[in-house]
Amino acid sequence: MVTITGVKNTYFSLLFWKMGGNMEKRVWTGQWIEPVQEPAYREPELTFEEMVAAEQSGAPSEAHLKCAQHLRRVAELTDDKGELPVKAVIYACAHGVYDLYINGEKADPRVLAPETTNYDRLIWYQTYDISDLILESSRLYVDVLLGDGWWIGRLGMGGSSCNYGDHLGFLMDLELTYPDGSSRVIGSDEQFLSCESFIRYSDLYIGEMQDGACPDAEMFFRSSPEAYGTAGNDERSNQVPDPVWSPCRVVSYDMETLTPQPIPGIRAVKEIPVVSYIDNPKGELVADFGQVLAGVVRIRVKAAAGTLITLEHGEVLDREGNYYSNIKGLYKDQKDRFLCRGGEQEFTPHFTYHGFRYVRISGIAKDEILELTAVCYATPFAQIGFFETDNDMINALQTAIQNSTISNMISVPTDCPQREKLGWTGDINIFTRTGAFLYDLRDFLGTWLWQVRVDQLPDGEIPVVVPNHPCQEKMQRGMSGGTNSSAAWSDCCIFMPLAMYHSYGDPQVLIDNYDTMERWLSYVEKQAHGYLWNGRFHFGDWLIPSLREEPDGVMKGVMATSDITGSCYYAMAVSAMAQVCQILGKEERALYYEALLEQIRTAIQAAYVYEDGRVGVHAAACRAQGTDLGRTPDCGPDAGDLQLQGLYVIMLKSGAVTDPTVKQRMLDRLVTMIRESGYTLDCGFSSIGFLLDLLYDNGYQDVAFRLLFSTKAPSWLYMIQNGATTIWENWRAILEDGTVTDSSYNHYAYGCVGDFMYRHIGGLQGLEPGFARVRIAPDFDCGIRRSSLSRVIPGAPVSPDGQPDPERTIRCSWELQDAGGDTPEKAPHGTLKVQIPAGVTAQIVLPDETFEVPAGAYEYRF
Repeated sequence: MVTITGVKNTYFSLLFWKMGGNMEKRVWTGQWIEPVQEPAYREPELTFEEMVAAEQSGAPSEAHLKCAQHLRRVAELTDDKGELPVKAVIYACAHGVYDLYINGEKADPRVLAPETTNYDRLIWYQTYDISDLILESSRLYVDVLLGDGWWIGRLGMGGSSCNYGDHLGFLMDLELTYPDGSSRVIGSDEQFLSCESFIRYSDLYIGEMQDGACPDAEMFFRSSPEAYGTAGNDERSNQVPDPVWSPCRVVSYDMETLTPQPIPGIRAVKEIPVVSYIDNPKGELVADFGQVLAGVVRIRVKAAAGTLITLEHGEVLDREGNYYSNIKGLYKDQKDRFLCRGGEQEFTPHFTYHGFRYVRISGIAKDEILELTAVCYATPFAQIGFFETDNDMINALQTAIQNSTISNMISVPTDCPQREKLGWTGDINIFTRTGAFLYDLRDFLGTWLWQVRVDQLPDGEIPVVVPNHPCQEKMQRGMSGGTNSSAAWSDCCIFMPLAMYHSYGDPQVLIDNYDTMERWLSYVEKQAHGYLWNGRFHFGDWLIPSLREEPDGVMKGVMATSDITGSCYYAMAVSAMAQVCQILGKEERALYYEALLEQIRTAIQAAYVYEDGRVGVHAAACRAQGTDLGRTPDCGPDAGDLQLQGLYVIMLKSGAVTDPTVKQRMLDRLVTMIRESGYTLDCGFSSIGFLLDLLYDNGYQDVAFRLLFSTKAPSWLYMIQNGATTIWENWRAILEDGTVTDSSYNHYAYGCVGDFMYRHIGGLQGLEPGFARVRIAPDFDCGIRRSSLSRVIPGAPVSPDGQPDPERTIRCSWELQDAGGDTPEKAPHGTLKVQIPAGVTAQIVLPDETFEVPAGAYEYRF
């Protein structure tokens, strides 16, 4: 463990993993430098109410944006013997986001470095081995583009700017190693020159504008090192004027926050050519890429000089088939602009990204577009879980889950790639089990949990967004009455490591985060009232469908479910913590949490459960009045005890109700509500991840599968039936009459249903951490006739084309064959094929018998 000191608000220690080398703290030769620039504009800080009003005002987004900067350094590479280096490595970081070019070539494929962290406490630096880029070259040209990014740019719902500073900056060390073993370091200093770049502005939310006719653009994109001169003072035959260069200035910043980036950088992971151009009723030119994604558009055109091309990005079309900007809010433009120099030219944004499927193109005719391609961004990681059935809609749901996962794993697990791009803890908390089955997210989520530890406050509070940007911190505390935490969100520090341990089998994730868990629960214990974590802000069962369409329905749901959700999640978090303690051999702490859990559960039942099995916040008051059924005006339904599916799910999941009679009454009420709704969902973020398993495990398998296969709103397949290629934030983002709402159409949280599908349709359940022992038990009555599932066991390699190693993969496929006829003897029969890799044992469950088997390949007929 390395303790970081000298950082504002420091109260943490960081575990430095050895990912690709020794991650010791670096002693820098270079200094922070800043180009000549005007200070960035600080947007006024808004309250939540002011933010809503500002959203409606339509304030111009680009009014206060500044140019991205171009920095350059020319260096001689030979040593005093005239020898060229045999190795060259650059260590670099920025205040803002940056692209690094060496002799005119991009140093590596990453984008948006140094990515998002709470820069006050932690900032990644990147390492580039540029040895192959300087072969046979005695002169080195280092060019750097700097944009606003998370340092200066607008962040959060309110679009606050300058969260960390109002000047762009850069830091670099170039380490050169020579044939005789000697070395030298060239660090960033006043010898770097700067000018305004061809990127006239860039913002993560607003978008980017490039001027292809800018002198800087002409110089920057020359094709060979010979075309480069000494910072713009060489003679050129193209008669293009040079930009005006000025020396950078050295500035002082804390170097202790600098840490080597432990995961790969964001990059293009897929390219999607335009699928079609839409002839919409308004006569606009709209490109369709066939799926919702996160990234940018690369456009190659042949156009006259001075042509201004505008690309506007949206996720859906409106009811009539026109382009629709579905994200409303301050500075959420998602608009890129390119000013052509004349002739053929290609544009790709550098310092922004968007969430979109459709792009409205203006300023240019369709026949002037030579190429149009969507470039999908993500932090790269391997797919290790695969699932397919004979049901096209379930397969489309699976594809939507995967698309949403990839497009929201951009540096940190974001809630959405368009409106906020923030690391909301609640979304990834309920999705981790699904995500960890499908992808190798150990390093990605482990690094983000590192940031959770960094952002934990001295009193143990865990913010609801990590990185905890200053603007988000202020808005959250203003909205919630002074707190910046919530049950089901901040609990991620416990639930996520435990889910990762079960999926990947490595207890290190529990060890790394144990102290954070302890401090978080200590904070909750102090905040609780008599074992109930109530009387303060929680998001509750966020975004309840039946309330969403009512005036102020979202906040009505928060108020109606906050106390019960907070208290029940307190019980669930303490239960999970007891499990962690048992796994790590901390027996005394396990006993402490088990005793605490009993107290919490007793208090929950007394406060919130009526004797007839109803759930409500007035149960205790009614019981005190001798009216347990809650039929007096000051308690029960008339006093605000809303009967919501999610409250019953959360209460049952908490384990607070131990009386079998009362528990059965609660289940009966839950199932009755589901049936009366026509088998549709009325669950929000906090309850949806438990609903189907709760029904399934308590004998209501038919109800669970009817919900899964329902196409009536709200349901998972209603999304798919209405064209979803990613998971929606709002179950009814598109209404039954075709009306398109202002919602996010790329929020992966409700994709947590994947975990249920993989276990009960695919049939694979882990009995021991890391799938060391598994249960193969497909539900052959689930409603489909064929399924195929595979999962690479932890640590097994995946080939570059994404295919799992067959020798290290668990496989389960099954199919029903209809023998024909109506008699029992002619009923459908099935085949189950299983492959168990070495080191794994399995329990095979068929309709009439169960087997225990070692590694091997098996085929069963039933």
